[in-house]
Amino acid sequence: MKRILIVFLFGISFCYANAQDDQGFLQVGIMAGGSGYAGDLTGNNISLNTIHSGGGVEVRYVFSNYFGFRGTINYTKVGGQDKKSGDSAILGRNLSFETNILEVSACAEVNLLSPELFSVYPYLFAGVGYYHFNPYTFDDAGKKVFLRPLSTEGEGLPQYPKRKEYSLNQLCIPLGAGIKWSISPKFDVAAEVGVRKLFTDYLDDVSTRYAAYDILLQDRGPEAVALAYRGEGKYPNGGSIRGNSTKKDIYYTFGLKVLYSFGTRDFSGRYGSPNRLY
Repeated sequence: MKRILIVFLFGISFCYANAQDDQGFLQVGIMAGGSGYAGDLTGNNISLNTIHSGGGVEVRYVFSNYFGFRGTINYTKVGGQDKKSGDSAILGRNLSFETNILEVSACAEVNLLSPELFSVYPYLFAGVGYYHFNPYTFDDAGKKVFLRPLSTEGEGLPQYPKRKEYSLNQLCIPLGAGIKWSISPKFDVAAEVGVRKLFTDYLDDVSTRYAAYDILLQDRGPEAVALAYRGEGKYPNGGSIRGNSTKKDIYYTFGLKVLYSFGTRDFSGRYGSPNRLY
């Protein structure tokens, strides 16, 4: 995580240095909102039952009326429960998870209308991100248990050489859209929604097939067996379907942000119209 913060601080310094050039200006902002998840514990559907609070900070360098670049740090939480999914096919597993997510991203942002002519205008963004997660659940006694060390699907066990242990630090592709409102020469507010394309199916610690009961018990112990399947009845046969590995998990964010502009934006020339009202 130290490397993430170093990269982000370097980006702030770069933006501030470039903002001294009169071709652009620097903004900083904060965002408050929420996040959710879609994956194996929701039947890959977006569900309001997965919503948690979240927020972030960002630095944006605005190059022109239509284009800007931003660096962002987001901290949020996602989770899911089979019993709240509404999907009868997965209710019987009775699995659940939560994870905190710390994400750093760098994105290009494109306005679809010119801020020179409109005080309210839509925008799109896309870029690359790097995030840390660590899924956990609570056992029947209410104790918090991190799931990756349990290898609930046999990840990292020699009996399953094709099931590699997943990394808790991953790349993602943030994509999204928003609407921005310039309320004064110094302040903008925005409403934004974004989704993260992930390259792992283990955000929720569920992806493929059950590990054999005897193998999991021998290598990871009774806690791993108890949390790999929490439904009624007998533990499923090894190799039977536990998750859907053909679809990667996703998480999404939404919220309101406030942006502050350093320096004075020129509303009579490149960035603004003398007839534009606030």
